Amino acid sequence: MTLNRALDTAGLVVARITSDQASLPTPCESWDVGTLANHLINGLDRFRVAAVGETPDWRQPMPDVDGDWAGEFRVRAEALSAAWASVPDIGATRSTGLGDVPITFVVTQQIAEVAQHTWDLATATGQRDLPDEAVANEALAWARQALKPEFRGPESDGKAFGAEHQVADDAPAPDRLAAFFGRDPSFRAV
Repeated sequence: MTLNRALDTAGLVVARITSDQASLPTPCESWDVGTLANHLINGLDRFRVAAVGETPDWRQPMPDVDGDWAGEFRVRAEALSAAWASVPDIGATRSTGLGDVPITFVVTQQIAEVAQHTWDLATATGQRDLPDEAVANEALAWARQALKPEFRGPESDGKAFGAEHQVADDAPAPDRLAAFFGRDPSFRAV
């Protein structure tokens, strides 16, 4: 499953973040490495809720993940994978806040979130592990379908995504994904 490959790469990146990197800036405008890692790790719990057909409350603040980020990520990623493995018909349709969507849409949204934040954390901490081409291409296909113009704009207006950055058509898929999500592919914190 592509989600498992995305989670494996994210787990490697999270495991290599050092405590002195927690305050580094990331391509996510107002989040440092620690805040973004916390979001990614806690997000896995909310994704698990979605996997079993319930509605996660994304408005609730995420608790701080203290201690072993890599261990917490691994435990929560395994629980998420197990939740998806228990879904009897991944080809079915499910009601969501976006209306009735194929369950595969929900899975691919999670792939996109994990892949993009893996890129963000790897880029911010100078790591080379990025989502692989297939994962990034699948995430980008989802994003092109789901990320509507009305979701873009400045954070001060409550928007989660900035304007798309321009990159070459033959740029690596992880960079094309980042650019589509409003990240500057040339960002380097370290």
